[in-house]
Amino acid sequence: AGLIAVLGTGIDQLVIITDEILHEGKVPSPNLYLKRLSRALGIIVVAAATIFIAMAPLALMDLSSLRGFAIITILGVLVGVIITRPAYGKIIMEILSK
Repeated sequence: AGLIAVLGTGIDQLVIITDEILHEGKVPSPNLYLKRLSRALGIIVVAAATIFIAMAPLALMDLSSLRGFAIITILGVLVGVIITRPAYGKIIMEILSK
């Protein structure tokens, strides 16, 4: 269940990045691109913090199934925010610059 939650939030975050960058369907200039990407990453970081705050009590409880769910969800979201979302932003930039 934790992996499904991570996949769902991951897809949502990719949609946020794409929507912010391709605002009104136009390819932005490099400066505007970076501004929009940083705005999208800010939204994603706030969403990740919310997930972390919501899952932290479950991770601290002594219920094994909920604890595993919370830990997997927290780790998956952190990996997504720290590694894959910035990488996706760079990939989109490369695709749009061609």
